[in-house]
Amino acid sequence: MPTDRISRYGTIDETWAESNIFGGYNAQEVVERLLVCDGQPTRGFRKTLFNDQLLLCGISCGVHSAHGNIIQFEYVKGLLREGEAPSIRVEISEDVSPGVMENLKKLGIDKKKVTVLKDNRTAEKKIESLIGK
Repeated sequence: MPTDRISRYGTIDETWAESNIFGGYNAQEVVERLLVCDGQPTRGFRKTLFNDQLLLCGISCGVHSAHGNIIQFEYVKGLLREGEAPSIRVEISEDVSPGVMENLKKLGIDKKKVTVLKDNRTAEKKIESLIGK
């Protein structure tokens, strides 16, 4: 499993993805296949490659029993070392109750980790007043 391979290096922080290229390709052809995604209606390789949430990538190559070789790409948002806390993504809109906001403050959530939906200035001011970081 991809998560087993990734977990050898740390704990996955929030999100991950994997791309596998099979066959006898050189480095340029592999990158072209990731970018072009010919024959893939969803363009999954390309979407993964340009996903701004996936910040780290590990690449490995090996022999594959049916396809000659395999190149695996493991992508993660981040890897946590032992004792590190995961990222917290909080989305807030104007209608979030004061109780929820107080709980965010008690948890010590930094306003930089809060995403305001729809560019809502009222929600941003609410974050400033309650969290204040």
